[in-house]
Amino acid sequence: GKTAIIRQWLFNDFHIQYHETHMATYHFTALYNGDRLFHIRIIDTPRFEENDPDPQNEWVKLYCFRRCSLFLMVFDINREETFSYIKHLYREIVRVRNNLSRSSIEDDTLTTTVPIIIVANKADLINLDQRYSNVTLTNSREI
Repeated sequence: GKTAIIRQWLFNDFHIQYHETHMATYHFTALYNGDRLFHIRIIDTPRFEENDPDPQNEWVKLYCFRRCSLFLMVFDINREETFSYIKHLYREIVRVRNNLSRSSIEDDTLTTTVPIIIVANKADLINLDQRYSNVTLTNSREI
């Protein structure tokens, strides 16, 4: 999912074989927009698990949550639980950026500017006899 999108954008390359991301991978590139040059650092992270025993993963997560200028969150359009996961992740990012405790994570009054792009992935794999995916516009507004 995420890694395939990054590889396609950076290298115009797509691997049909899936390989799970086990550790953060860093990519650096530059992008011209008009007369401006942007230096881009992409951190491709594995799924962040609650209570991960690896301190390196926790450090990467907190570093990304605090320092990233933009978040690209990808979910599998055929698996609603992946959308629920990015909703949870978004709330966690807001919590970390506001320096709040975990008990405040579900507070809908939290506000902060978090630039985010949400990508519905694997639309090409939707079963042809389905009328719609498992993630609807209604539940996408919940984020």
